[in-house]
Amino acid sequence: MNYEANSSPQTTRSSILTGSRQPDLMHQTLRAATHDIHERLHRHPALAAVQDGTIDYVAYRRLLARLYGFHIGFERAARIKPGRSVWLEMDLAALEINPEQLAAQPLCRGFPALALPEALLGALYVVEGSALGGVTLARGLDGLLGVGVLDGRRFFTGHKSETGSAWRAYLRRLSATPHSAEQQATIMATATATFSLFESWLSFIAAQWCRPPSHSRETARARLEECLGWATQSGSRQVPARSSTASHN
Repeated sequence: MNYEANSSPQTTRSSILTGSRQPDLMHQTLRAATHDIHERLHRHPALAAVQDGTIDYVAYRRLLARLYGFHIGFERAARIKPGRSVWLEMDLAALEINPEQLAAQPLCRGFPALALPEALLGALYVVEGSALGGVTLARGLDGLLGVGVLDGRRFFTGHKSETGSAWRAYLRRLSATPHSAEQQATIMATATATFSLFESWLSFIAAQWCRPPSHSRETARARLEECLGWATQSGSRQVPARSSTASHN
């Protein structure tokens, strides 16, 4: 999933902790600090299946429910107006998840403290940046939902043609005022902590992806190898042993 075009600049963390106003450098350093997680999420098996159009109905509902748990958890921790969680509620309703089932979904917890404006700014780097690849992922759902059908993919469609504008607005906010060295450190720490939490939260879906309920042995083996490759990169320990999946018939 293309959370943000990530060129992995070699800017060091210490180079931004100067107290001066260097918005481009701040952005570049955030990209560098989160580059490895970006790359692993691009290869996340469920997100990759959305992009290449191979995800099935059950797996897609499971993915959206997990994303809902993260985003509503973030909005509550940040004490901000519901945003992406509303799109996810609409998508899950379109996929026949009723209000009682939605209320029973687990919520992501463990967000870093977000009371300080600079802390929220760091977390929003993850949340706002995640929308950039959504339009591409949305196109991968044509086979599952139907060409041009919005129901079920509002989250990935997001702001549609205005997605880039929303991201640029965030970058302007990031660079609107000078940040002290301490504030810049908080932005960095909160962004990386939020990204790590998001990756950990989605690792549950990677584990479930390895346990398809009814597929051929060949499909199960292919899924397992895909998941094991992702888990090795991410450090996930939630992927089941080979025998528990490859023996599924």
